[in-house]
Amino acid sequence: NTQYEGVNDKHPTIQMFWKVFDELTEEQKKDFLWFLTGFRKVPVTGMGQIRMRIQILSGSHDQHFPESLTCHSILQLPVYSTKEIMRKRLTEALKPERGFRD
Repeated sequence: NTQYEGVNDKHPTIQMFWKVFDELTEEQKKDFLWFLTGFRKVPVTGMGQIRMRIQILSGSHDQHFPESLTCHSILQLPVYSTKEIMRKRLTEALKPERGFRD
């Protein structure tokens, strides 16, 4: 259910993202769903209804956080130098107390 814009699933940032995602707790995965879609629960019709799109943020660096466009389920990922930095930035972005940003 994921489309990649301007890259494919072999891109190092995409591969790093999926490794980090697989290591998230169930609660963090729920937070990710909220971060991506604005909803905390899977749609009644199932996850097949969510079409995530991933974009790489050009000109980004280790200090940037991932961003999302919830209306379109778009995840915008900075290019991180390490998996550990991606994990740290992603998990911080997923914290519910961070709230939505423009």
